[in-house]
Amino acid sequence: MVRVAALQFGSGPDVERNLETCLRMIDRAARDDRAGLLVLPEFCNHISWYDDQAHAQRVALRLGDDFLTAIAERAREHGAHVVINVSLWNEGDRLTISSLLYGPEGELEGRADKQTLMGHENQFFSPAQA
Repeated sequence: MVRVAALQFGSGPDVERNLETCLRMIDRAARDDRAGLLVLPEFCNHISWYDDQAHAQRVALRLGDDFLTAIAERAREHGAHVVINVSLWNEGDRLTISSLLYGPEGELEGRADKQTLMGHENQFFSPAQA
């Protein structure tokens, strides 16, 4: 039976600090709770409030960047699945709110972009495309 950990914490405006929090929480749940599936909260890279579109673009992540590589590496280190939700760049310079599933080998196994945006999210993000 796989143990599941729903990791709860608040993200702030400091992307590096948010990464440190993500890694600390992953380590704790994998080590102390022996969880094999770790699910982090929405907007792990930056709180969901932005000054303008340029700000949202500056803090959005790209697949393979340092932030997501660190998450993938932690999944591999712990031999666990990790689900993380972030603001993400896409083809065509679109930003989405995306949940990424990293497997126990550190590979990206799945992705789901948010389909229904809420309130101010519509100002900065695109919904999932069919």
